[in-house]
Amino acid sequence: MIRKGFIVCMMICATYVVATSAKRFGPWQTGSYRRRAQRQRRSALDTRFMDIARKAFTSLATDKSLKPNNKFHRAIDEIEKALASMQAQKGVLSFDQKEAEEFMKILERSAKSGNIEAFRQVLGRAIFHNMTRLSSSKQATGQSDDRKALLDGAKAFLSDIKQQIGKEHFEELISINGEVTLVFVIDSTGSMKEDIEAAKAVAEEIISHKREVPVNFILSTFSDPDVAPVVYHDEHDLPQAISAIGNITVDGGGDCPEMAFEGLLQALYYSPMPGSAMYVFTDAYAKDDTRENIETVTALAIDLGISVYFFTSGDCGGHISKMASFRSVAQATGGLMFPLHSSKEIRKLAKFVKQNLQGGATVDSNTVNETKTKSYTIVVDDTIKTLVLTVIMSKMGTNVRLMSPNGVEQNATNRLDMNVIFDVGNPTPGNWTLEVPSSAGDIEYLVRTISKLNIDFSHYYFKYLPKKSSRDHIPVVHPLLGEDAMVMFTIYEMQHVDNSSLHLNVVYKNGTYGGKFKLNPVGKSGFRFLAKIRVDKRPYKLQLVGRTKSGHMFTRLAQAYDEAKPFRLRVVYASRYTLPIGKISKLILAIDNPSAENYGFDVNDGFGYALDVIPQGRHMRNARRRIFELRFEVPANATANINKTNRVVIKAIGSKTGIVSTEITHLLITPKQLT
Repeated sequence: MIRKGFIVCMMICATYVVATSAKRFGPWQTGSYRRRAQRQRRSALDTRFMDIARKAFTSLATDKSLKPNNKFHRAIDEIEKALASMQAQKGVLSFDQKEAEEFMKILERSAKSGNIEAFRQVLGRAIFHNMTRLSSSKQATGQSDDRKALLDGAKAFLSDIKQQIGKEHFEELISINGEVTLVFVIDSTGSMKEDIEAAKAVAEEIISHKREVPVNFILSTFSDPDVAPVVYHDEHDLPQAISAIGNITVDGGGDCPEMAFEGLLQALYYSPMPGSAMYVFTDAYAKDDTRENIETVTALAIDLGISVYFFTSGDCGGHISKMASFRSVAQATGGLMFPLHSSKEIRKLAKFVKQNLQGGATVDSNTVNETKTKSYTIVVDDTIKTLVLTVIMSKMGTNVRLMSPNGVEQNATNRLDMNVIFDVGNPTPGNWTLEVPSSAGDIEYLVRTISKLNIDFSHYYFKYLPKKSSRDHIPVVHPLLGEDAMVMFTIYEMQHVDNSSLHLNVVYKNGTYGGKFKLNPVGKSGFRFLAKIRVDKRPYKLQLVGRTKSGHMFTRLAQAYDEAKPFRLRVVYASRYTLPIGKISKLILAIDNPSAENYGFDVNDGFGYALDVIPQGRHMRNARRRIFELRFEVPANATANINKTNRVVIKAIGSKTGIVSTEITHLLITPKQLT
């Protein structure tokens, strides 16, 4: 079971009024004003180390005669993001040989922990540390720290790490082959017997056939009140996964609602491969769908890039409306909730599950409350080899139609009672039309291109350092409401894209557009861009729009929803991101843009080592941030947890508004002294 601590910290704030006056500049001041404005212009971002790191990683795939896949790209994205965070802290860091040796010890232990995200974050910090030392040593001897020398140094560093932790394990941790986890979360109560057999059949369909990517398996089962230990099998032991499903003990239930969210949490804490999909099989609504659990599951899934799909067979005595929490999690993470009427329908979704293992990109999605017949345009470009369109309806027996650009109606691959799936190979480029009659009721559709490598993008938000002369940036979890948000983009497969055609749209949850924004190149990479956007308080997705080099329009949509908040929680500093046993460790937190309200802190700590949150320093009026200290204590006798990673979900909660800002961090449990 997951232990949770609730830690509340009150901040006392004073309200005040400040009168300001505007200084007006006359014509005689224009020249000096312009010169001063030019001096205050912000310096261009320094992404040199990020660009070199990506080239070093890409060379690993090239050396194996592999073409980089989207999951590999996303692994590099996570490593680069950690590198950027480290770079922003370089003024308070040490770069001596002892520190370098400590990093290597932590990196090796992180690899053993099984927490892939933690390893990638430590790797990003270690790469920055290594390149900074290499650059400094060359400058100290009067040599040039040119890109080639730094690239060669980065390649050598990665080669040393690969040798230290093992070639196969290292390649799995960075998804060089597109590694993925098949995650099943199954309700094991008495009424689920036929559905469990159907889930077993789906697993057999995947495991007994040749797979394009390496697959491991996680099984989490839940009932009421029990949640069984997670079962894990790697790629070399997958046949045992079928037996694990067949060995599920069907028992319990009776009062309908089950501990579904505890089962979801157990699976997420077991560290599935980032970018995987999770499938939840149940015929009941959740007993434990508290706001805290919904937020924690959603945050963990988004952090891992996990899409959550619910296969709900039955409504447990007319309680289908109580499954709204499932739909909420699915929509937030880029998944779907399938309302199914029998175990036979579950079996028919085997191909859908198998295709998701290959990876892909989201072309379009929408959720619509409809009372009339309507058509939707789906933009298909010439790089799409397989197009999968899934439509979920609230009513049965509806004739949903998909028409090609030349007016040819497509046959549905699966037409279930309340779900339709179209699987189109080598689709004609152009505008496709989805026609939905009014009899469908409320609908939700998801359009994906299925392939290991696609035109796609990743993004993160960032803030500049206060000094305009600084060229570093700090990644943050979400934008601040009422302020411009800076977004860093990495676009995959740019060799197929006309980069002069690119722009960014904001698409709100109801399908309305919130503006068109320019993408500006960053550095010399050719694939990295930044945008400045402004959004309101509604959840939204970012949409990349452009043309391929053959002139066809393309669209790609972010997997998960983002949301601007009036304040933002972030981790400012952690000493090596470790928790030594027998010691008290500290994590420094900041709330950006705090208001006059108090803040509570909810810390979901997998090992229960969190103690309290303490405010630091005096609260200054009109301050742009507040600092807090989160303390952990690992007992001296907790030696069994050494080399395990404590995944910590930290929430700051506004006492008046109830608004929540969430940050997730990964802390490696280590001996008191690293050896």
